[in-house]
Amino acid sequence: METVARSRPYTSRFTGGRRETTGNIFMPLARQRRTMVSTPPLESVTGADSLNDALADPGASVAVIADPFAGREAALDRAERALDGGDRTRVEPEGGPPSVGEEPLVVDDCHHLYARRVGGFDRIDAFLDRVAASSTQVVTSWNRYSWQYLDATRDVADPFHHVLSVPAMASDRIADAIRARNEPLPTFESPPSGHDSMFTAVTYEIPLPRRGPLSVEIPVVDIDYVSAWLGARDVPEPDAIVFERLERLSGGNLGVASAIWEQCVSGEAVVPDDLYRPVDRSFDPGDGATEVLGVAVAKEAVTRDELAAVVPDVRLDRTLHSLADHGFLTVDDVVRLRPGGLPSALESLKRRRWQW
Repeated sequence: METVARSRPYTSRFTGGRRETTGNIFMPLARQRRTMVSTPPLESVTGADSLNDALADPGASVAVIADPFAGREAALDRAERALDGGDRTRVEPEGGPPSVGEEPLVVDDCHHLYARRVGGFDRIDAFLDRVAASSTQVVTSWNRYSWQYLDATRDVADPFHHVLSVPAMASDRIADAIRARNEPLPTFESPPSGHDSMFTAVTYEIPLPRRGPLSVEIPVVDIDYVSAWLGARDVPEPDAIVFERLERLSGGNLGVASAIWEQCVSGEAVVPDDLYRPVDRSFDPGDGATEVLGVAVAKEAVTRDELAAVVPDVRLDRTLHSLADHGFLTVDDVVRLRPGGLPSALESLKRRRWQW
């Protein structure tokens, strides 16, 4: 049974396939290896039909865009291996624009080069000018929501010969990745009723004045069962239903799917209803929280100083801790979006009609 509101800088040098890494590591190397996965074929936005075709174009500049946590790094890992010598660097929050020299360059997280405020485009304008003026092969990655905003305000796509997008993952690819990362796997089981069904029940909590909430159980079609059945054209196995549910909850985003799996699966067995969004989807942020959440989704990681400059009228400490308490963010000197909070954050921003 499902309840509707269930609350539960690095740089590297690579030559001949070898890489030397220096500087501040953005995440531990072991975690980098765990999170590197095979992305689905990239979708062409402009230019080449595939990443391989884009990399085969000498001197071309390439932009890879994706939702937060959806696999930009894995795509740039492929680019790094394909290029014959060059540099790789990651733009940190409030970091400066990378230099573009004569060697091929791979740059992660270029969305950190701007701030959504007056005068916040100097760094990104400088970098885009360098890319446009260079004949060096440059491969970059960008947060999709920052890219949309920058394309509308700064024509960010203009210097790039090829723009490709990381698409959502299908349930079978999510299943392969989860199986590869988690050993041993739990046993996949049917619901406690002993059988799967295309119908399930949703419990709504209806607040009543001067009384406790009234629980109303309503039968609904089980979307995950039906999706699995359509894929197999047969009665689906429990594991197929689990991964269909995981795809739906995550929007096909592997980083989000992994966060949901880690949050929800801890025992020796798992049934489809064990999986739920870590963040309450019914949470409605106020105006100030919406502004902070919009910046966090577009930047993924942002310093307190930048946030204070972008949302000067927001009571920042109070708002940050409220969003952290609801599971959207982790709060330190750098405020970071949590993968499990992304789907509910996007729904909240959509309800608030946030414009990227």
